[in-house]
Amino acid sequence: MYFIDEKQNIHINRGDELNITLSNSTASFSQGDQLKFSIMKKGDASAVVLQKTFTVDERCSKFLLTLTSQDTKLENIIKTGTVVYWYEIEYNGINTLIGYDMNGPKEFILYPEAADLNGEG
Repeated sequence: MYFIDEKQNIHINRGDELNITLSNSTASFSQGDQLKFSIMKKGDASAVVLQKTFTVDERCSKFLLTLTSQDTKLENIIKTGTVVYWYEIEYNGINTLIGYDMNGPKEFILYPEAADLNGEG
């Protein structure tokens, strides 16, 4: 289960795959463009827990960014409640498409997943 709310916060169960379609409203994405998705500990932009860079294969107006189920298994099993991180998406190392702005940080809210019978996840 995942959804992106009206504030662009991502809500997702730990271990679920995430697909985000990014649109470039001012121009098309060009072959070779890079999109960097970073997840940081809440309140500490220097504490990056996941960072993936995606390269655009061909000119397009929309790009599908995918985090695998393994990517969303951040840190340890969540025993209760949620764990809140911050995230950002950067374009070609020069522009932040989604991230901390005048409305505050964009949150990556991780919900628990069931552990396996060995207590692992």
